[in-house]
Amino acid sequence: SDKHIPVLLSHVLQNVGASDDKKIRVVVDGTVGAGGHARHILEKLPSIDRYIGIDRDPEALAIASEVLKDFSGKVSLIRSNFVDIPSILDAEGIPKESVDTILLDLGVSSMQLDQAEKGFSFMREGPLDMRMDPTHPVTARDIVNGWPEEEIGRVIRDYGEDRRWRRLAKVIVNARDELPIETTTQLAKIIADNSPFEWKKRRSIHPATLVFQGLRIEVNSELEVVKDVIPAVVPYLSPTGRLLIISFHSLEDRIVKQSFLALQEDETLTPRLQVVTKRPLIAKEDEIKLNSRSRSAKLRVLEKLNQGQEPGLGRKKNKYAHLRGKKKGSSLPNSSTTEGI
Repeated sequence: SDKHIPVLLSHVLQNVGASDDKKIRVVVDGTVGAGGHARHILEKLPSIDRYIGIDRDPEALAIASEVLKDFSGKVSLIRSNFVDIPSILDAEGIPKESVDTILLDLGVSSMQLDQAEKGFSFMREGPLDMRMDPTHPVTARDIVNGWPEEEIGRVIRDYGEDRRWRRLAKVIVNARDELPIETTTQLAKIIADNSPFEWKKRRSIHPATLVFQGLRIEVNSELEVVKDVIPAVVPYLSPTGRLLIISFHSLEDRIVKQSFLALQEDETLTPRLQVVTKRPLIAKEDEIKLNSRSRSAKLRVLEKLNQGQEPGLGRKKNKYAHLRGKKKGSSLPNSSTTEGI
């Protein structure tokens, strides 16, 4: 519903890069979803001329076009994967160095989680699908019923980061030999039945959580797409333009962090790039109460500098300077540069 507050909204709005000196004209939203972030950004920044919203999910785009109808003259909604941003911008006639803000929210939208037939959630009975793009050929059902045990183990180990990957792969293969695994709840039960019963007492996450995460990442090639898209979109940023990426698990966040640092350190780039967020921005307690998904969300921001500007001036003088006057673990945005200039 449009009452749903988009994740890390206040941090996103503070970091889009707008200031008294900088008017935001062109925004690319690579994961527009149902239009939550988009509506707030468009309301806050009337200077925007073009807002390009991209999503793989046709149902999400249908909702977004309704949510954003007041801005229909500025908004173009395109069904595609965000990895295609460069070719989409070329087709839309948007040249390099002319996009002020690019936003990517890497989470599965709560709308998709809530649709049982998508099969993302073991809380709802649904077919084991997990495809964000319904035309994509491989489903989670194909993997658990058809892939060899060692390949299933690799998915659980590398993408689920579950220490029990060997045992769980064997459990899945043994179960499918008796009966094909068709539904989310069937798979969740197979895993729960083969997990220590103490997890309920300890109130830890459901034992199937990491397996579902691993399958979802594999089905949608999520990590490859993130790795590819970051260097591909940077040439389109205008000087002082910003790339904002929200991730939801450590694997993605690690890729974003490492890619941003590598770009900041690349002296061959002109103009140079700078990481704005020394640490990721996270949700404040009141947001977590309203939207539990925001608990794991992290926002990192990369900025293209002006020609001739060097990244991180004065950064090395005192590596603890950024801690002065800040409480430990504070979720204050590092966006003082964009506020009250």
